[in-house]
Amino acid sequence: MKKNNRNQRIKTYNTGRQSERRTPMTAVNSDRDMVHMRVGNMNRPVRGSRKASSSGGRRGLRALMASAIALFILPLYVFGVYSMCDVDATVSEVEKRNLKTRPELTASALFNGSYTKDFEEYYADTFPLRDFFLSVNNFFESIFTKLSGSDGIVLVGKDNKDDFAGEALTDEPASQESTTAPETQQEVSTEATTQAQQPVTTSGYIVIQGNRAMEMYAANKKQIKAYADTINRLADRLPNTKVYNMLVPTSIEFYGPEEYHAANHSQEYGIQLAYDQMSDKVICVDAYSKIKAHINDYLYFRTDHHWTARGAYYGYTALAEAAGFSVKPLNTYQSGRIDGFVGTMYGYTNAEVLKRNPDYVEYFWPQTEATGQYYSTADMTDGRNLRIITPEVSNSNKYLTFIQGDTPLAKISTQNKNGRSILVIKESYGNALVPFLVDSYETIYVIDPRKIDMNLPDFVSKQGVQEVLAINYTLITGNSTYMDALNKLIGS
Repeated sequence: MKKNNRNQRIKTYNTGRQSERRTPMTAVNSDRDMVHMRVGNMNRPVRGSRKASSSGGRRGLRALMASAIALFILPLYVFGVYSMCDVDATVSEVEKRNLKTRPELTASALFNGSYTKDFEEYYADTFPLRDFFLSVNNFFESIFTKLSGSDGIVLVGKDNKDDFAGEALTDEPASQESTTAPETQQEVSTEATTQAQQPVTTSGYIVIQGNRAMEMYAANKKQIKAYADTINRLADRLPNTKVYNMLVPTSIEFYGPEEYHAANHSQEYGIQLAYDQMSDKVICVDAYSKIKAHINDYLYFRTDHHWTARGAYYGYTALAEAAGFSVKPLNTYQSGRIDGFVGTMYGYTNAEVLKRNPDYVEYFWPQTEATGQYYSTADMTDGRNLRIITPEVSNSNKYLTFIQGDTPLAKISTQNKNGRSILVIKESYGNALVPFLVDSYETIYVIDPRKIDMNLPDFVSKQGVQEVLAINYTLITGNSTYMDALNKLIGS
């Protein structure tokens, strides 16, 4: 045993390997004792036992894993319980549409797979706080997908949706009320002149300028030709019936920035291109010129993609000119309005400027007494009362004031004993036009191809329909859902 100059004992142990020796050293100082293990040329302090440290680490890891699992499972459990106990929403305020209802469980639906599909759509539509999450998603999507353009234009990417879903008021209403609403004065604005002075942003295929949102349009020659071919085939299959076609321009044509209604974006060009390819059997209705002559009127909603009833009236006058009947001046109609309408354009863009500047829905009561019913099938055996005008709409989509929206098949019988009958084939743009037809026809049928499966030529023949009007807005040529449904109804 040896003593060093600090009276410390040093003892060397053989580790069994020639190249390595391990020497414990005890360093003494006046403040604290610490044991060092020296391995080669490395020193490290040892505080407590290695076993205790390992056990504490495992406990911490288990606690962390348990917390992570709880944070993941607990919200799912809470949402699951809440979704079973809450009352299902029927309308999406953000998307401005009716939501799916719980499907009926039947043996056939279960085995053919339709029940599972319908239930998935129902649950997706009624997920707790769905509108809140959609609003948050739209907000962040608008932030992360913006691309700066020239002249202050901002492009916002959006989902590639080819249409606005149709909807209808399906409650059981009372019989059509008489025209008792007070007459209101026509409001003449300067829509076209003031709109051009507003700054411009764009949201995907939607342009927001000032407090107005508008769908972008571009003429697609292939799609326009396909639409013209469909209308030509309709006329061929109805040789004893007058067939009219009305393509209605959208608001961007008159109120949007110049670059969005010029050249290939011109709807006047697109409409004429379609009409040029229609056969002599089709009577083309020039609604464009009638609308253009009144662009300072309130013809289109700012927060919704539809035209107003005032805009539809000028479409009605264009049809009258083509069909050879007279119309009464708009200021002779009893009218009313529903305030606080924020429509589909807000649902797509979530633009706060649209929410802060809502539209109003103006309606005009027919001057002829009429009653209506709507049906789910062409045999018309399950009729329910139809309001031609609904002056109070609790649904957020106030455009449903016109013929209750998009029902499969409707029939309106009027006191016009002139023997004239017409079938209107339409998407939702035609809804605001139909009430005006009450003053010109004895019988009116209305069909939405997306809502019904039927043989259209057979129906026209069976009901003795004399005239058929296909009325659509210009973007319908690119709507595959609608075009497929229309072609199926017409047949080959």
